[in-house]
Amino acid sequence: MRLYFVHGGNRVWLSSVLQTAGFPFIIAVLIVLYFWRSAVAKKQNNKTTKLFYMHPRLFLAAVFIGLITGLDNYMYAYGVARLPVHTNSVNAAVLLTVGTGVLALHASSDRPEGESKKEYTMGFVMTLMAALVYGFLLPLIELTYNKAQQEITYTLVLEIQMVLSFVCYCVLCGRNDCQQ
Repeated sequence: MRLYFVHGGNRVWLSSVLQTAGFPFIIAVLIVLYFWRSAVAKKQNNKTTKLFYMHPRLFLAAVFIGLITGLDNYMYAYGVARLPVHTNSVNAAVLLTVGTGVLALHASSDRPEGESKKEYTMGFVMTLMAALVYGFLLPLIELTYNKAQQEITYTLVLEIQMVLSFVCYCVLCGRNDCQQ
């Protein structure tokens, strides 16, 4: 992601959107799973097959998490655009936070040309906030699964991921700079 910004890219929203833009592929998998479940139900003389497994309460939880994920993706992309940090994975929010702090304290000469100290500092703050928010996202998703009050199946997980990613995508594409 950093290479995009190093080589003249300036659209933070584009980097943000790309983090969850693959959700339409989930729809294709869900369609295949629906027809498979329907065929299994017919063999068992059960005529009805639910189109969606997700209960409304779980849907709302996925929408909420999608909103937070959209915000987190934007903060992360904004930080990467401003800092000389290339991070392939944020699996460990603690490492990201510590690594960003170390680089920010010792990287005054690494500031991209033409970038103000204010933009650089804002990048540091946004990356730090993104790491903190992401540190809460995974436990929040796990809590959602635990409180789902329904059996967690592969189909249900895909439905949750589709809603989460779609909402995240809409949040990021709803920004004014996305429509340029």
